[in-house]
Amino acid sequence: MNAPLQIFRENGSQDIPGSTLGVRLAEIRRSRGLTLKELSASTGIPVSTLSKVQNSQATLSYESLVKLSVGLGVDVGEFFRLH
Repeated sequence: MNAPLQIFRENGSQDIPGSTLGVRLAEIRRSRGLTLKELSASTGIPVSTLSKVQNSQATLSYESLVKLSVGLGVDVGEFFRLH
């Protein structure tokens, strides 16, 4: 069995991957001036799913992350970069 992914900030505090994904998704989407509905239309991912991801209530498969990265014009790793 694989261990869950763990992400740590530079100060050593741990982040929950889903929350990082949601925050980054919202930041990137808004920086592109896109609504959830527009992003959904370009990626094929339902608005409800995107909303749940942004609110840390759901995560995405790698396949969906790739769809998002293509739709937003960013590398998949951008969703997990910490500030």
